[in-house]
Amino acid sequence: MDRRILLLVAALALTGLLPTGREFWYDYFLAPVVADAEGGSGARYNIYNTVVYGLFFYLAFIAIEAQLRRLEVRADSRFLLAATPLMLLGGAARTLEDAGLFVPPAQYLFISPVIYLVLGGWAYALLWLGGCFRDASAAPLPAGLALLAASIGGYGAWWLFAPEGWLHPAIWSLVSLAVAAGVAEYYGSRLLRDPVGLFGLGNSMALLLVLLQLAQQPVPNSSVLLEVPLIALGLTLLVAGAAWLKAERGVPHPGFALCALFLGWLALAVDGGHAFWLSLAAAGCLVAALRFPLRKLRALQAVQRPEYLALYFAHFLDGSATWLGIDRYGYVEKHVLPSGAIDHFGTAAVMLPLKLGIVSAVIWALESEREELDQHMRYLLLLFLMTLGLAPGTRDILRLALGT
Repeated sequence: MDRRILLLVAALALTGLLPTGREFWYDYFLAPVVADAEGGSGARYNIYNTVVYGLFFYLAFIAIEAQLRRLEVRADSRFLLAATPLMLLGGAARTLEDAGLFVPPAQYLFISPVIYLVLGGWAYALLWLGGCFRDASAAPLPAGLALLAASIGGYGAWWLFAPEGWLHPAIWSLVSLAVAAGVAEYYGSRLLRDPVGLFGLGNSMALLLVLLQLAQQPVPNSSVLLEVPLIALGLTLLVAGAAWLKAERGVPHPGFALCALFLGWLALAVDGGHAFWLSLAAAGCLVAALRFPLRKLRALQAVQRPEYLALYFAHFLDGSATWLGIDRYGYVEKHVLPSGAIDHFGTAAVMLPLKLGIVSAVIWALESEREELDQHMRYLLLLFLMTLGLAPGTRDILRLALGT
């Protein structure tokens, strides 16, 4: 399998040596990245780069899974929690580029899909460093001081060459010292012996730096910072409540839902004939609903698991931000499949039921393969799936709030 993957990558690379191949790669892969950096109209995904990026996403999953096993790091609920700041970091760092806080060539490192490679390297470096500290016999105090010096000195070196507007190194030094003091007080040296704990700390520190930087920017649409998470949370709670009712109490016959639908249409009807027939249909649905008994569906208990609700929330966050961004603020969808659905239905609100259906199908697939998938693989899949929702959703929220 590894040989087939290498041959596929080599074939893709060789096409770049052909004259027509070079034009193809520039038009469909490089040009959209350049246009995105320059804010041009060509900053859109197309069917070709979507398929290739999906392929590389799959290859990245295989590579990361192999590296985690080599580093003896297991993906579980704790690892998923430690990686959550990394997902938020991807969207927040991408917003820094939208706000014009990077200049070439650094600017191109924070545009999709290159930013995924940058964050993947950052994550691997943290886990590798945590593994080194775990296996080494070095004293915890020098190791902790070295990490503190790297945090302060690394940002100071960046600040010397960064464009104007970045956080002053003195402020970041105080933040780093405060975090180091808190970690030393409550965790001692345990965190240095724990690769997952150090991974979470490094991701949180990087996210904190980016958020402090973004906090200095004007926020003309601050209401979005509350609206989108509340919509996503409300929809997630609605899914959890519906799953609980169906699993634990049973729910009325689906005729009740049809009844409510017809009554809703009835309230909007202006024609007397329509009102009569809709009233008759609603009454018929109500009688049918009361005629049949309630039934429980225990399989929906799985939907109430925290990791699945987090997956729903991540994608509802992305869907809600897309909805408000396009319908209220006039932004444009760049991805191929969502833009097709939005154009067909005439509103970006269609993203919410689409997200509901896709995430529900994914959860059903994961549960149906639960016997074959070990915990490590299942949580790693959840990590990748959450990244596809939480990272772009975070970027969209911050971009809407900043008006970039």
